[in-house]
Amino acid sequence: MIPNVQLWLPKTVAGLLLLAVWYAVEWAAVRWRIANEGRRPGWVWLASPLALVAVAAVLVAGLIAGLFSAEDVGLMPFSWQAALPWLPGFVAGMALCIGLLWGGLWRRLAPQGIGREGAVAPLAKALRDEALLMVLRGVLAPLAGAYWGAWGAVALRTLAGWCFPAMRAPQSQVERANWWLSRALDVAATVVTIMTESVWAAVAARLLLVGVNGAIRAWMRHSYDNRRVDA
Repeated sequence: MIPNVQLWLPKTVAGLLLLAVWYAVEWAAVRWRIANEGRRPGWVWLASPLALVAVAAVLVAGLIAGLFSAEDVGLMPFSWQAALPWLPGFVAGMALCIGLLWGGLWRRLAPQGIGREGAVAPLAKALRDEALLMVLRGVLAPLAGAYWGAWGAVALRTLAGWCFPAMRAPQSQVERANWWLSRALDVAATVVTIMTESVWAAVAARLLLVGVNGAIRAWMRHSYDNRRVDA
């Protein structure tokens, strides 16, 4: 059955216009960071919270304007008891994958200087990514339905990532590893959102996995620093 064009087309177009506004803010933030990170080091960590504020503003504007519903973006009540039989095992499996795949990568990249991110930037990026998926789901759900809209949001986010100015600029292996880790977390969060029909569990799972990656990354850097001292 083809969705009623009069129902989904205006909302989809308006949602895409909101995303264009967010993209303009993201583009300006990346350009400013690249131009000023040498003179204003504080911008490096401030850029991520500002990007989070921008996409959160788009999300709130879309909800207030009625462009998408709370159900479409995943703002539904969540029952932890219903998720207990499978959610801890799923998150543990994803944490193991991060440890096996990115742990070895951080170990190899340690001589290149994987840096100390702190807590603010990774958490802000994680929340920004989740909020952006919420907006994309809200735009796509009226057309594709909740299930395919969720996966369409992941695909569109990945595809759009190659158009961001940060992706077109020369990137180090560390930056590319971080980008692909974020896309892997998009997939994991989407699975949780589909299974629970709520974004709250997805946010919790994403933040937990970001913390696991941060701990592994810090451990690999510490191990490399200790080896340098011993040598």
